[in-house]
Amino acid sequence: MVLEGLLFSLQPMHETNRHRTAVWISDAQALLFCALVRFFFSLEYAMPATIAKGYRVHLVSESPTVPCSCGESTRVLTRPDGLACNFHVTFIQDSVKHYHKECTEVYYILEGKGKMELNADTITVEPGMVIYIEPNTKHRLYSLEGVRTIVLGIPAWNPEDEYYDC
Repeated sequence: MVLEGLLFSLQPMHETNRHRTAVWISDAQALLFCALVRFFFSLEYAMPATIAKGYRVHLVSESPTVPCSCGESTRVLTRPDGLACNFHVTFIQDSVKHYHKECTEVYYILEGKGKMELNADTITVEPGMVIYIEPNTKHRLYSLEGVRTIVLGIPAWNPEDEYYDC
C-alpha cells in the first residue's frame, strides 16, 4: 500500500510534453506496477522488522533530489531509511554504463523515449514499459529529450554496489 501511495503522489508532479498535453501516471499503470512489486517481494524478500508500525509513508515532494551517475534522482525510499528496497524517481538523459553485483533493479518508464543498453543489447524504452535488471547486468539509459523513470532496487541501493568497469 505504501507504493500505491507513492505512485499516486507522483501524479501532481506531471509536466507538459512537446505536444502540450499533460503526462500522467494512470491509475491502471500505478496498480500494475504495485502488483509487480508485491509479486516480486513475495518471491524471496521480506521487509525488515525495523518499522515499528509495519508501514512507512514518504512524500515525493519532501524527498531530496540529488545529482547521480544517471542524472537527477529524487530519493523517496533509501537504504538509510532501513528498508529492504529503494524507490527513486530519476530523470535520465545520458547515464554512465554500470552494473550492480547485489542489487536487482526494476525501471518503470514514466515519461520520454530513449535507448537502454543491457549487456550487448540495446532496446527502445517508452512510457509504460517495465525493465527488470538482474545483478551483474551492465546497463545504461540515454535520451536526447530525457526519460523520467521509477527505479526500484532490491536490496536497497548501496553506493558501494555500483561498478563502472564496463
